[in-house]
Amino acid sequence: MHTTGQGTLRWWSYGGGQTGFTVESSRAVTDGEWHSVTATREADGSGRIYIDGVLDGSNAAPARPLIPITVAVGRDIRDNSGQFVGQIDDIRIFNRSVSPAEVPLLSAFRYTDENNYPLPFWRESGGRTWVRVPAIPASGSVTVRQFWGNASLSDGSDGVATFDAFDDFNGTSVDTARWTIVNPASGFVNVSGGRLSISSGGDWWETGDTALFLVSKSRVNGPYVTETLMVALPPNTYTRSFGVRGSASTSAPMFVMLFNADMTRITNVARDAAGATAVYFGESSGIPYPGKGQIARFDIDGTKVTNRLGNVVVNTRTVPGWDLGYQALTSTHNASSPNEFAWFRVRKFEDSSPAVSFGNETEPGGQRG
Repeated sequence: MHTTGQGTLRWWSYGGGQTGFTVESSRAVTDGEWHSVTATREADGSGRIYIDGVLDGSNAAPARPLIPITVAVGRDIRDNSGQFVGQIDDIRIFNRSVSPAEVPLLSAFRYTDENNYPLPFWRESGGRTWVRVPAIPASGSVTVRQFWGNASLSDGSDGVATFDAFDDFNGTSVDTARWTIVNPASGFVNVSGGRLSISSGGDWWETGDTALFLVSKSRVNGPYVTETLMVALPPNTYTRSFGVRGSASTSAPMFVMLFNADMTRITNVARDAAGATAVYFGESSGIPYPGKGQIARFDIDGTKVTNRLGNVVVNTRTVPGWDLGYQALTSTHNASSPNEFAWFRVRKFEDSSPAVSFGNETEPGGQRG
């Protein structure tokens, strides 16, 4: 199986000097997101491709004899061509064809504590899984069990139950129970295909913000981390994208991620008090324009705010009396070039993450854990 020039998948068989089936998917998988891909060769010689658990292509063909060959991942072993560019994870090879009912279960998981009490979890498109546990004892540990591959198992990934605040933009409009749309006449906002798209010709700047932006309706108390996956960030002049604020007021205190005019580095804009003039902060971060597929993050610890791109610190600023309990998403300066976001979340802040260790895989009662 290989990707085509259009980013789709092609799965084919060849044996005994003859081509068997050739199947090409209708969906492209080169969109910067992770996908679960399953390819099967049926007993009758036909082939099927599943993407994210859904049948995407099939082709009937006479069964051909297969010639044993070494398994290769990331290249065509016959002539060492077709080098794969990207990331591949969690490869499984079966000595039979999995059924259409089994395919979705290959990426279906459940998590419980040591007493088999279900735990909320959410899986990122990048494969990372977040599991919410009630508490971790001081100097102690918590056992989390993962179950997968059972026919009675359904995927229970649930960001709302896992995080303190969450939105994966899977509806058809902005969830007004979670967000307030500020300055709606200054641009456009759209929710479609699991993406939030914002375009605006206004700004987050000076003593009052004129751009269209979404601000969370619920205030977060205590230290917290907020993150968003930016899947499209067009290179515009001084583009704002994501920030934390003191309220939904257009003159509220704020700390915002900003991309400089030449798109060679990321910096921040800060309004230290309500009604104050916003100023550039830390313009020499040296972190280049990320393009797309990047997680932007703010750590809020009292009056100290740290902005990160992935795990790289952009800037840190401390302002006495700062109270930034709200989060906001926007696009600025070019109404025809929207910013796009795949998800948004808020979780509790800790100076260091708990250590994690992994046990051995078992099959209790036919359920892998």
